[in-house]
Amino acid sequence: MEDEKVTTQVKGVKNKKVVWIFLVLTVVFLILTISTFIIYIISKTNNGKIVLVDMRIAGSEDMLAKVDVSFISGKIATDKTGKSYYLIGDEDHIYLYATEKQLNSDLEEIKKYSYSVIDEKPQSYRVEGVTHYIPEELKKITLEAYNKLFTENTIEDITFEHYFGEVYLEDEIVTDNLESFKFMLFIISFALVLISTIILIVLY
Repeated sequence: MEDEKVTTQVKGVKNKKVVWIFLVLTVVFLILTISTFIIYIISKTNNGKIVLVDMRIAGSEDMLAKVDVSFISGKIATDKTGKSYYLIGDEDHIYLYATEKQLNSDLEEIKKYSYSVIDEKPQSYRVEGVTHYIPEELKKITLEAYNKLFTENTIEDITFEHYFGEVYLEDEIVTDNLESFKFMLFIISFALVLISTIILIVLY
């Protein structure tokens, strides 16, 4: 009888430990579920868009950046893939911009104004994309094109990064590629909460 009593007590202690373990897991899964749900809702509220940094503070590769263009040059180079390069600028800085597309009508109007073809200043046009490091050969081309355009304010190799930084902006579609992953993480964490809750009910 005493052996059976001891065995029962041991089982009871083990069951309590298991219950506590699943209780802790349930709380953890619940926090994860709430967190992923909030993150997913925020991303949906922003229509799947993600925050873009201003190009003037984009100092490294693979950053999602934007420029409100008020100046654009003619094409300064084309690479083997058909990508074209331009100098673009906002009200304060000049940047290097790459795209495989033809310039749209808004950018064409800004280009006309940049070369004094038209007198009325168009509204700025926002371009978005991903940053990439400027290779040495492209630095030389950019420097030469800039000095031809701005003969009264030429720059040298040593001051290149002061004017252009280390990266250029490439026209790429900017979307939240992690949206489906966020939703999947929410579903998984919600399922884990349900499973652990059912186990808790059974153990009790």
